[in-house]
Amino acid sequence: MSACLDAPVAGAPLDPLGFVVRGWVRPEPPFAPGEGLEAWADGVCLGRTLTRYERPDVNRALALPAGTACGFALAAHHPGAGAAPFTIELRRRPAGGDAGPPRARVTGTPIPRDYRRNH
Repeated sequence: MSACLDAPVAGAPLDPLGFVVRGWVRPEPPFAPGEGLEAWADGVCLGRTLTRYERPDVNRALALPAGTACGFALAAHHPGAGAAPFTIELRRRPAGGDAGPPRARVTGTPIPRDYRRNH
């Protein structure tokens, strides 16, 4: 496995206007300066981060050196999401390049209330 999305949990309700995508990515090849991680759905980038942090649990499980920064968290929103579930994809994006292929996927299930229309 090269990546895992810990949040959102598959099938759990989420507010598509604001949610957290969290997990880990095996750093192979190693991350380059300025390389980001992005969450995508329906051909749209939902959020991005350049920050990674150590996940000792993942480092132990994957036999990675202590201090390896493979964990991440990013704020995401999908303003075009309707009522149907959507697939969130995690992608690596090199600095100045295009997003790569999906590394991990999870299904997000929008909450039934849309606060853009129902106050």
